[in-house]
Amino acid sequence: GIVAYEYGEAIGLKTGDKILDINGEPYNSITDLTSGSALLSENGYYTVDRNGEILQIEIPRGFINTFNSEESFNKFVAIRFPFEVGAVDKGSGAEQAGIEAGDRILAVNNMPVTYFDQMQSALQTLKNQSAQIVRQRESGMDTLTIPVTEEARIGIAVSPLIEPVRRDYGFGEALSKGTSRAFGVVIVNARALGKMFTGEVSAKNVSGPIGMAKIYGASWDWIKFWSITGLISMILAFMNLLPIPALDGGHVMFLLYEMVSGRAPSDKFLENAQKVGMVILLALMVFAIGNDILKLFS
Repeated sequence: GIVAYEYGEAIGLKTGDKILDINGEPYNSITDLTSGSALLSENGYYTVDRNGEILQIEIPRGFINTFNSEESFNKFVAIRFPFEVGAVDKGSGAEQAGIEAGDRILAVNNMPVTYFDQMQSALQTLKNQSAQIVRQRESGMDTLTIPVTEEARIGIAVSPLIEPVRRDYGFGEALSKGTSRAFGVVIVNARALGKMFTGEVSAKNVSGPIGMAKIYGASWDWIKFWSITGLISMILAFMNLLPIPALDGGHVMFLLYEMVSGRAPSDKFLENAQKVGMVILLALMVFAIGNDILKLFS
């Protein structure tokens, strides 16, 4: 199931829910839950199994505006996983109590613990106190007293007991998947632009170079870099086809007019149209960079 955080709980999801599909269609990854195609769908919903009861959780109109930063995705949902101790911090209370990598934590202050979020919740109520931890290892079970820090931590890193799934594609299948994903980005942006005019999608989601730089992140990741570069290239290709003078879309618009009417627009008209187009583009650039600056201080 899932762990529902602030934004997930706001739309009616609960920790322990199993999300079965999106708009009646199966999905492959938890990131699909916040994809543009899901959040921009008309009358969208998640089908949820809640303790055997099948429910439909509506995706509110404009919910996509909630995800205007990378941090906001961490406030929606996460995979709920059982765990074991992966590493122990040097000098921490856990190390001093004898916790080691590979140990399992079964209870905190008599509260049974199966999932990582359950341990987090239990420790949140014990800040700056001591916790009675039931620890299991191959030699058996015992109870340890471990101090809890002000940040509700005992000094361990956890290893999820869920094996990640990786799928490798051959060249032909990769070409098909890549093309589908690339043009999917164009379709999502076209839909988002249309909903921006209706007010359903906030114009505050428009980002400029600063926002793009934040998406890339501070550390180098080869796959992430080229994936984002490719997706931004597709978005720019879509923007270039908008019927704005000075863009290719504007030239296509004038050519279509000439084909239909049989006469070309005057040079004076084209010159003035180019000026108007440049003003529109510069205004969009100022607006996007202004949005980036406001986000830095919000």
